Amino acid sequence: MEQPSDDKIPGNETDPPTSGGFMQFYGLYWNKEYVFTSDCLLPGLPVGWTGRGTRNIDRDTLWMNFWGQKGIYVLYNSDLTPVYTGQAGLVREKAKKKGGGRVLGERLAEHMRGKYRNGWSFFSWFGFLDCEEENRIKGKLKSTDVDDRRNVTWTFRGAGGHREAELNLLLDSFEAILIEAFVPRFNSRGGNLKDATYVDQFESIPRFMQKDDKVIL
Repeated sequence: MEQPSDDKIPGNETDPPTSGGFMQFYGLYWNKEYVFTSDCLLPGLPVGWTGRGTRNIDRDTLWMNFWGQKGIYVLYNSDLTPVYTGQAGLVREKAKKKGGGRVLGERLAEHMRGKYRNGWSFFSWFGFLDCEEENRIKGKLKSTDVDDRRNVTWTFRGAGGHREAELNLLLDSFEAILIEAFVPRFNSRGGNLKDATYVDQFESIPRFMQKDDKVIL
């Protein structure tokens, strides 16, 4: 008797890959030790942005700041078990007068000070914002001034007011987020964020912060 293939077993159906929708950048399993709250700094190395011939280049010249991103994030304990998920940038009524919701870095800083601050060690994030300086710095990070890499301008580009298209993109985004963040055991594929840029964490103290060998986190 012929055995059914994995993709024919109920619950193992293979769906076509998704684009990631509104997703522009994402980082997986970052260490909270490298969230520098005093400098509003969340340094990461975006794949495809650092330029060619960077294997032997000082990595301190290749990071850019993702503190101001907006989107979804997940907190994990030391065993990489998800313990919390939240939104960064959600604008509530009280926030409208202040110019918008709290960005990714601000939300992480709150969790680092909150009552569950010792209950999480790592986090993943999924950002909806584009970089306004993309044409100027993409592929040129190693020659970009540190101040320009710190003070990145983030912006949201919707689908031109087409509600149905925007809804489809949002659904696409959230599906990809949940698959990548929680890795459900019955999903036969990954979240495939093919249109989003993966960002590797910069796991060091940026050189400009190293003053008299003292760093305030």
